Amino acid sequence: MVRSFTNQIRDVINNSKLSRYAICKLANIDQSHMSRFMSGSGSLSTASLDRLAEVMSITIHAPHTPETGGGIRITPRTRRKKE
Repeated sequence: MVRSFTNQIRDVINNSKLSRYAICKLANIDQSHMSRFMSGSGSLSTASLDRLAEVMSITIHAPHTPETGGGIRITPRTRRKKE
């Protein structure tokens, strides 16, 4: 079973080496919004999710194909090698 989108985001945050404080500062997300999101009593805007994805180096895929059932998945970004 695929984990919900919000639970996948929470997992990424919880498994990060960065503190929630640092994540909030880097992604320009108010700590109270992050706290409510993490507790399940609030949500994050798409703009906040975009900034969070950038800070956490993740890509959010929202495929709409019969094979995936339209589910959302989150994957780490691959970093380009410097030449």
